[in-house]
Amino acid sequence: MTNAEDLSVIRFTDAERGDVDAIRALIADALSAPSPRLLAALTGMSDVDGSLIAAMHLACSEMSPGGRFAVFAPPAIIKRFAEWHLDCTWPCFSDFNAATEYLCRLDDA
Repeated sequence: MTNAEDLSVIRFTDAERGDVDAIRALIADALSAPSPRLLAALTGMSDVDGSLIAAMHLACSEMSPGGRFAVFAPPAIIKRFAEWHLDCTWPCFSDFNAATEYLCRLDDA
């Protein structure tokens, strides 16, 4: 396991959903650290839309090598991600402990 102090958690709410630039900047900033570990917590959101997904995708495409990104969300949002096949893009969890365990696990090498 890596140190849990190296894990960043960004909690998004419905109020931020439409602000693509702010979402992308927050995620990009957290992912700029060497071997970043970032958990996007969508528990404050009632739904997700394309602008949030696009911002997350753009920021993650710029992640440094060795980084990890995961999503923590309520089951309804996880189901939406599965419908859109985004659960293949990012690991998605409805359990906070499982998400942090995934992010803090050392690479298999």
